[in-house]
Amino acid sequence: MNSASDEGTSERTALYRLYDDAEQLLYVGITSRPKERMRQHAGDKHWYREVSFREIEWFDSREEAGQAEVEAIRTERPLHNHQHLPSSVLALLPVAESPSLRPRLKQVDHDERPEAQRMAAELRALIMSGDISIGDRLPTTAECESRFKVSNVTVQRGLKKLKAEGFAVGQTGRGVFAASPTPASIEDTSRLTLQTMSEGEGPLPRSLRTALAIPEEQTATWEELVVRADGWPVRLVTIYRFPASEAVSAAVSHTEQITVRVPTGKELIALNLSEDLPIMRIMRVSSDAAGCPTEVQIIIEPGNICRREYTIDAPAEQ
Repeated sequence: MNSASDEGTSERTALYRLYDDAEQLLYVGITSRPKERMRQHAGDKHWYREVSFREIEWFDSREEAGQAEVEAIRTERPLHNHQHLPSSVLALLPVAESPSLRPRLKQVDHDERPEAQRMAAELRALIMSGDISIGDRLPTTAECESRFKVSNVTVQRGLKKLKAEGFAVGQTGRGVFAASPTPASIEDTSRLTLQTMSEGEGPLPRSLRTALAIPEEQTATWEELVVRADGWPVRLVTIYRFPASEAVSAAVSHTEQITVRVPTGKELIALNLSEDLPIMRIMRVSSDAAGCPTEVQIIIEPGNICRREYTIDAPAEQ
């Protein structure tokens, strides 16, 4: 299974380990062309300059190498591998090498947002966490004036924001009550509807090629969908599918990378969002037994409706 050679035949696949000069394991991967993959890493991995030496182990098939890769990542926990690990906290962007591209951020020591926005943020957080239950009456105007030290006009502006986001409803003569913007059928997949916005075939976006270490010439079919529940948009999904001939087997694992940001104009309109609501971006990678991606989904979900919940098994004691 092992080989001292640095290149192998097209049928064989190498499992490689990259170390720094302190013998810390930086990265584990598989490839049939190690030299080509090292050149690729040198061009798109910011940590590659730390590599001092490597170990290469040859397997008779890509599937064997992929299984060994998964086991190596889970047990040896290389510094820069994140797929196949139970949980990882990653930097959103790579550290800029030039000091001129690492600006000093302003220290935030007080909330500079408009008073109505601050009031709405406090009440929104209580509703979303469940500290204020759906159907509970929100503080009265007088209570809000006293609690948030704001005027009547500001209270009404703050409540207007919450109503626009679906977190509050007014009932004449009774007050304003906590509400839920969540469509009734959002968890019933049989009642969700899909609308194709666009589709095609072509090269992958640069961000996906870099994240998945996919060659620039790799193409995929793609489809952009809007998912609706009770007629209301709850998700935007772009699906990239790779040629079936390149997949060793059906997808056996899924990895999700989650980021949160302000929506683009297209996302704001498509999901009918108010200006204060962030979106959650999920990149879901489905891989086969050899660790090769078979499908990638880019999912955009509104911050006032969707959440993610995970169960992570504690590692077994050695």
